[in-house]
Amino acid sequence: METIPQACAPGQYKQVQGLIRGFDLLESLNECEGGKASPITLSEKTGIHRTTVKRLLETMRGAGYLRFLEESNEYCLTRRVHSLSEGYQDDSSIVDTIRPMMQALTRKLMWPSDLMMLDGDELVVRYTTHSLTQWSFNPKVLGVKVPLLRSAGGRAYIAFCNPTERRLLLKMLRDRDGIDGLHSRDDTYMQNLIERYRSLGYALSASEEGESIKSLAFATNRCGAIAVPIRQKGVCVASLNVVYLRRAVSTREAVERYAPELIKVGEQIEKRL
Repeated sequence: METIPQACAPGQYKQVQGLIRGFDLLESLNECEGGKASPITLSEKTGIHRTTVKRLLETMRGAGYLRFLEESNEYCLTRRVHSLSEGYQDDSSIVDTIRPMMQALTRKLMWPSDLMMLDGDELVVRYTTHSLTQWSFNPKVLGVKVPLLRSAGGRAYIAFCNPTERRLLLKMLRDRDGIDGLHSRDDTYMQNLIERYRSLGYALSASEEGESIKSLAFATNRCGAIAVPIRQKGVCVASLNVVYLRRAVSTREAVERYAPELIKVGEQIEKRL
């Protein structure tokens, strides 16, 4: 009798590099003008060898996602690419509700703000106001994954979500290597973190608490952040932050100047939701 394999935990399977490179090519092609580019251009943009690029492009062309333009020796996206997003469920209603209030917050404080929502055991930036201010220092933050235990947004979420959800998130984080796994396995550390931020009503990034976050893709030790939870009918659905440069604003100044305004906007958002 055929044996049905048991489900494996995320990260247990070895990644298929060819598939990852294929997605990289699709993203690069999507960024090109008119959604079309030559294999040479895509090789230069992605760093993938030209022979591999050509093979992957031909594979996607055979699957119906690309079309080859002989007159220009370019590949272009087909309508079938659009079908890849049809099953995606975005929390667009929440984003639409929050967007104008985030824009008003950025106009008032000048520093950019990010809206982050849960995706597995991380948060993902769903909306940002980096494009609205000259004080932006990371304009490509949209879609970036944000860790729960080192970012201000993640800490705000983990501190204010309900206990059942928190236990599940920490259980997933405990299997990780590095600082996230270490902290999630430290009950005393987590209890102090949760109690501190719940009493304050906001959370700070690891850098503001004296912990290094140099390894993070979304930030460095030069950045600081304050974040508050966003709840819908008492259930945590997102985190909202204000991000700033530490050489321009100290932690004390940021807390005094930005935390009260951020808390007020968070409360207004929750009433609107």
